[in-house]
Amino acid sequence: MAKRFTDTNKYKKPFIRGLKAPYKLLWDYLYHDCDHAGIWIVDFDIAQVYLGADMPVNKQEALKNFNADEIRIIEIDGGKKWFIKSFVEFQYGILDGRNRVHNSILLELQKQKLDKGLISSLQGAMDKDKDKDKEMDKDKDKGNSDFIDKIIQQFVDAHGDYVIVNRGKEREAAGKLLGIYKKKFPSANSEETLQSLRAYFNACVNIGDRWLHDNMSLSIIISKFNEINNYLKNGNHKGPGATDAELIELFATKYGVKP
Repeated sequence: MAKRFTDTNKYKKPFIRGLKAPYKLLWDYLYHDCDHAGIWIVDFDIAQVYLGADMPVNKQEALKNFNADEIRIIEIDGGKKWFIKSFVEFQYGILDGRNRVHNSILLELQKQKLDKGLISSLQGAMDKDKDKDKEMDKDKDKGNSDFIDKIIQQFVDAHGDYVIVNRGKEREAAGKLLGIYKKKFPSANSEETLQSLRAYFNACVNIGDRWLHDNMSLSIIISKFNEINNYLKNGNHKGPGATDAELIELFATKYGVKP
């Protein structure tokens, strides 16, 4: 037994109040006898049986009453079927094609060649959700982009005399450093991350190796990561060297930052 929503205020609405009793009952009957897509196979003989002989109705009068001030019934299949325009939105809200039931309704409406504008309006919220998701993705991308720029600025400030020549390479390097740090300290907040990386950059730009000192940049840090970290950890090029974010952890601890 199918169950459907009903509007408890429907008899307070001017449209329903203005109908004669037989057509009030017919309108209610249509909402119960149509299929899940709001399509009713027109059969006034059967409808009359259910409504009762004391509630006489006919097709022409019904269409005249229901569509008097706005289109509520759309005839399809040469008038053999009626589509109750308000049914789908009332019963399901806005249709989402990812929902199996909703998708079957959309397919049925397309099969009946109903107005495309109508189908689009029934999918409106889904489109809005997609747009919202896109905006959220844009905001997320923008947020990540802004944070990468902050990391670059930390290096510029630590260096004191650094000119960015290729921002694309610097951004790529900063992103990789951020990835290394986040892997090591997944719970660190933005401020702790920047402080730790700044401490690491301070050590990098003051490194004792002359070539590294003179050529230090974010891209050099990435390309010579193990060599730089080995020097910072041991004071020379000997020894096993530091891996991954050990040096970041070392300077985070040294400078009192505890992610």
